[in-house]
Amino acid sequence: MSKKRGLCPRCHEARILEKHHVAPRRFFGNKDNCHLYLCSKCHESIEEILPEKNMLCREDYHDITVQWLQGKTPMIFIQTEGESNGTSKEM
Repeated sequence: MSKKRGLCPRCHEARILEKHHVAPRRFFGNKDNCHLYLCSKCHESIEEILPEKNMLCREDYHDITVQWLQGKTPMIFIQTEGESNGTSKEM
């Protein structure tokens, strides 16, 4: 994991920062250059709100990250199997 010293953009604390891939590598590989550096506490915090399965597109992960950085609670809606009326399930 790539690390560096700096100011965390979420909590604004000076710490050792870890590289967070906005579009998770476990779903999209290393092809995406979009990343930011977070302290370990904030990195763990954003990872906890992301879905366990690849149910979102890259743009959704970006939107979630922006909302989270702004201190908002991201609204994550996932189409569940068998839904034909276009409703979504909030996670």
